[in-house]
Amino acid sequence: MSLKAWSLSDVKLTLIKKISGHIYTVYKVISLSKGRFASCSWDKTVKLWEDNQTYEYLSTLEHTDKVFSILQLRNKEVLVSSCGGLLSLAYIHFWNLNDYTQQHTIKGYGVGWSGHMMELSNGNIALSSKYKPYPIIIIDGSSYQIISFIQLEEDITYCSALCVFDQH
Repeated sequence: MSLKAWSLSDVKLTLIKKISGHIYTVYKVISLSKGRFASCSWDKTVKLWEDNQTYEYLSTLEHTDKVFSILQLRNKEVLVSSCGGLLSLAYIHFWNLNDYTQQHTIKGYGVGWSGHMMELSNGNIALSSKYKPYPIIIIDGSSYQIISFIQLEEDITYCSALCVFDQH
């Protein structure tokens, strides 16, 4: 599978470059610090790229299963990735973006982490899980430990959205 870089000018969309790198479906692409971006895929990888006119490949972060979501923590050179499959345990990995090494891993309590992950205003991370009894998991953004499980009446599916609004 490939990524496609587009230029958006007013209402015109122009293909800049087709970027080959993944062999299966790409789930998410995010902008990173230091002029980079990352893509995650069904092929059990996160790929890191230069965000310039050449879109050079930088590194691959290998996972044990499909990678559904990625997130760079604010003001940190840390990438968070969630992976898992229908019949496998889920994992949340924390990667150092300076040297692309794995810093920490949380072994999942269920399978099939969904693609909904976000950093909260207090620096903690919210991640929705498709399977009960832990639909939303809160992870401490400093220690990378699970600090809370929030159980909802319905599961958040892959087609749903997770959004948190700060109360002012």
